[in-house]
Amino acid sequence: MIPKTCSMIISALARGLCALLLAALLAPFVFFAWQITRPMGMPEFHGLSYLQFLADTGRGMISLQIPTRPAIRM
Repeated sequence: MIPKTCSMIISALARGLCALLLAALLAPFVFFAWQITRPMGMPEFHGLSYLQFLADTGRGMISLQIPTRPAIRM
């Protein structure tokens, strides 16, 4: 009876610890996903959210083009 009770308590503690660890790992992602949809408070962003700002400035996509220098002519 006592070993069964102890194993149930340890099992419940392990499940609780796993749930707490999962919440701690997911919380930053959820927070930042929520933050980027909120309007930014600085006046230079005109009340746009971060996603809208990236879409308007064209910096939302990673450029795969390699910058080239003009050829030097002698």
